[in-house]
Amino acid sequence: MASRIRDFVREKPKLIFKFMVGFIIFSILLTTTLELSREPAERKRPQPRPGISQGFSGVTGGITSLMDVMQLKKEIASLLEKDTLSHTDSLKLLEAFERLEKINKQLNRLKK
Repeated sequence: MASRIRDFVREKPKLIFKFMVGFIIFSILLTTTLELSREPAERKRPQPRPGISQGFSGVTGGITSLMDVMQLKKEIASLLEKDTLSHTDSLKLLEAFERLEKINKQLNRLKK
């Protein structure tokens, strides 16, 4: 491959020179005719990263949330095992699902 390129350069140096000059002229035409925006691009401001203390509180918050979810899961499972639910059982079940939803929203808000 290298020998083919060397042979081409040796055989046609004027063609290569003409191509280079043409490319330079083409580049000059492009730079003078294209209108580029002179306004600087809007930079995104870096978001502050949470410190170590916030990271540890996030971990402990996640653990407590996980423990709450496991407790709610046990409550829901025990209620659903019953053949019929009383009015108070239905209210407890509804309250457990609402607490699960609240935990879910809190965790999703922390991810953003």
